[in-house]
Amino acid sequence: MNKYLILKAVLCIIFVLLLGACSLVQPTPIIKVVYVKVTPTSSSTPTPSATPTPTPTPTSTAMPISITGDIRTARISTPSPQYGAQCGIVDLLDFPLNPPDAVGTRGGGDYGVYRERFSGHHTGEDWGINGRSSFGEPVYSIGHGLVTYAHPNGWGEDKGTVIVQHSFSDGSVIYSFYGHLDPPSVELTAGQCVARGEKIGEIGRPRTPPHLHFEIRSVFPNQPARGYLPYDPTIAGWKPPSTFILEQRLKTSPGVQWMRASPDLYVRFIGAINENAILLEEEDHLVAIDISDGSILWSEPTLISARDIALDFSQALIYVINYAGDLTAFSLPETTDSTIRSSSILRSQWTIELETNGRHQLIPLPGGGIVVSTGQDLVAYSSDGGELWIEESFGGVSWWGVSEEQVLLSPDVEGQSIWEITETGEIQNLAQLSGQALLLDPQFMIYNKEGLYLLEPETNSLQLIYSLPKAFPDLGRMLKLPDGGVLIAHSDFFDRRLIALHPDGSLRWERSYAQDGAGQLQLFMLDAGPMLIMQKTSARFGVISILSVDVAKAELTPIFEGGPIGTFPVKTWAQVVDGTRLLVNLGGNWMVMIDTQVALEAVRNPEEIK
Repeated sequence: MNKYLILKAVLCIIFVLLLGACSLVQPTPIIKVVYVKVTPTSSSTPTPSATPTPTPTPTSTAMPISITGDIRTARISTPSPQYGAQCGIVDLLDFPLNPPDAVGTRGGGDYGVYRERFSGHHTGEDWGINGRSSFGEPVYSIGHGLVTYAHPNGWGEDKGTVIVQHSFSDGSVIYSFYGHLDPPSVELTAGQCVARGEKIGEIGRPRTPPHLHFEIRSVFPNQPARGYLPYDPTIAGWKPPSTFILEQRLKTSPGVQWMRASPDLYVRFIGAINENAILLEEEDHLVAIDISDGSILWSEPTLISARDIALDFSQALIYVINYAGDLTAFSLPETTDSTIRSSSILRSQWTIELETNGRHQLIPLPGGGIVVSTGQDLVAYSSDGGELWIEESFGGVSWWGVSEEQVLLSPDVEGQSIWEITETGEIQNLAQLSGQALLLDPQFMIYNKEGLYLLEPETNSLQLIYSLPKAFPDLGRMLKLPDGGVLIAHSDFFDRRLIALHPDGSLRWERSYAQDGAGQLQLFMLDAGPMLIMQKTSARFGVISILSVDVAKAELTPIFEGGPIGTFPVKTWAQVVDGTRLLVNLGGNWMVMIDTQVALEAVRNPEEIK
């Protein structure tokens, strides 16, 4: 045996004897008693003592959560000849290299780019394989289709070309074009059928380094055409290939009722105007959207430069605060009829010039009216502009949540606390503790960087019920379950996990999903059950994933994936519509309306849906 290996083994034995083990040390269980310090207010109560109760501490990592069902299986089908589509209807589009998601590839972002040496705009995308030469790499059909053209030397010195016609269920047709193929690998002939994922050739050696020139177009079904045009190829029948594939995946995803492209990366959801329409801020316009089909009911430029916008709970007023600190209330039109074409849809009701400039923020009051955070004070105004109250030296607002009964919020100052604004407009300090808060009626649960606390409002007793060392509550979310329990999407230094609690606060289960997602999380309750929305990043694309949470079985079922998304979580949001549907803005790219019950049934019973 090698002397070095013997020496290494001896040292390892000595190390084990000294330390007693080679395993990782688990965190020590924490038993902690916390006392609530209540800031004196008109509604303050004596400082209470917490009940000293031992609390469990989770391990640094939990066992992985079970994931059942497969979105792709629910969508794919075997191509079958039919009228108008002799090679079958497209079920799903994949990418031409390393399908389905082009993991391990490069390129794909240069459609329409102008290149001086070719005196034109690129009609497709150039694709290759990461870290090595792309010569000889297999190229696959992006979907079921009919070969309309194939030639080993279709581009002469730039090698072989293949064109495939794809037919869709709505009767539309597009053509995928594959250029720079190695001539001996082009064995297909016009008139043949190919299935999605079927090999159609290999990357060759054109005059440039080996790569695939990939196009999607609605013109030239029987000839290669040029790879560059002197004008934007989109106006001549070409389409951005990657965008087209991702958009088709969205349109055909189970449960998707409609989608619309967003012209703005930073679309802001303002609120529901009524049961039929929502209000957005998009490209410096206020836009009313019909939730039945995504169409625009009316649109109007914001009348003043808006720092923040909020909708009154009465749904009849919208509040806008500008960068100068002017707060204005506007009345909304009584109808959302798309025939509205007046010069000004919104009507100013009143304006208040605030004395301070700063990081203003608007929070709607449950009973109507608005709370303004000036960055220093917290001021409440009624719907008619009258001042209700002022909380001085409050600081900015780091977190807030609003319902029909109350507002819970936390100031952005040292020694943060949780405050409550009731339906009657009264404000009171709940606890001298930072974090998110959730009303369990009558108790409150507070999600803090140290763990989960229960606050009893009548006695102001605060108890740590579940320790979560090094937690990141800003990245987590809490959701009240129908049975009174709580579901927490949690992130900490060690792990990312779902934690389910019984109504009495005891642990039901905890499962890790660190391998499945990243970024900021969202939890929503729908008729189909709890839904978890998270960012999922692959080697090539970032997507938004929606997963149904089965609390009884501790399982996740993916029901939707869409993207690509941007890198900033603020660009992605979702809203529950009528308890069944979820409106999701995918990072400023597309907005989709999803029937979660239909999507869930499609994944659970794919053969019944097809």
